[in-house]
Formats: sequence, C-alpha cells, structure tokens
Amino acid sequence: MEKAGRSSDDHTQLVRNLVRMHGGGAPENFHATADGGGRICVRGPCSVAFYPLQAWLSRFLRHLQLGYFSPARSVRPGHAVP
Repeated sequence: MEKAGRSSDDHTQLVRNLVRMHGGGAPENFHATADGGGRICVRGPCSVAFYPLQAWLSRFLRHLQLGYFSPARSVRPGHAVP
C-alpha cells in the first residue's frame, strides 16, 4: 500500500529506477506525481497514465512491460490504451 506523505520526487525516483531496471529507455524522461485525488500520474516520453494509489506499481510495471510508454507504440486518437 502507498505510504501517505510520499513526495513527487520520491514517486519520480521510484518510476525512474523501475524504468532503468526494465531497460525501458531514458529514465530521465519519466515523471510521477500524486494528484491529491488518490491517483498517481506517470508521464513518459510519449504517454501519460493515471493509476489509483493502491496497486499503482503493479499496473505501471505491466504497462511498462507491454510497451505503453514506448515511442514505437502508437495509439489512434480517441482510443484508450487498456
């Protein structure tokens, strides 16, 4: 479960470390912030995703592994990425 009071810098560092471990491109292009509404926003080089605080890491990792943050993956306008 997410710890209360974690800073955006902590979230960003965690996301960048996961990207680095996964080999998913340039970690410095990833940023993460908590929006105060119980969600985490992760911005990558070509995608943005919002995750609920509970279990956000597993969902982010799944998306990272599936290439949703990869510039090579294209999504048609108006279509959500599952």
